[in-house]
Amino acid sequence: MHALLDDGQQHELKQAIDHAKLFLAQAKYERLLDKSTLAQNREKLGLLLDALQIVIQALQKLTVQKRKKVNPTKFIKSLQLIQKLKMSLDANANSRLIYLTLCLDLEL
Repeated sequence: MHALLDDGQQHELKQAIDHAKLFLAQAKYERLLDKSTLAQNREKLGLLLDALQIVIQALQKLTVQKRKKVNPTKFIKSLQLIQKLKMSLDANANSRLIYLTLCLDLEL
C-alpha cells in the first residue's frame, strides 16, 4: 500500500489505476479502439479489473459524500460486471471476449 501512495515509485497497481481512470474517461467505442495489449495479456487485464473496482468504489463513495444525485445502480451494475468478469478470467475464459464485454457493458 505504501508503494501506491509514494509518488516516486511506479507500482504496477498504481499504473493500472491510472489506466483505469483513463479507461473510464473514454466513450464506450473509444475503449474498443484502444490499441493496448490488455485483451491479449491476462495478467494486465486482471490488474485493470482490480483497478477499475478500486476506482469505481472510490467514485461511489465520493458521490455519496458530496450528495450528488447520481443513479447508484450504475455503480452497482458496474461492480457486479467487474466481479463477473474476474470470475470468468479465473475460469480461463477468452480474454478478448472479457475485454469486449467490459468495453460494451460497463455502465460508467
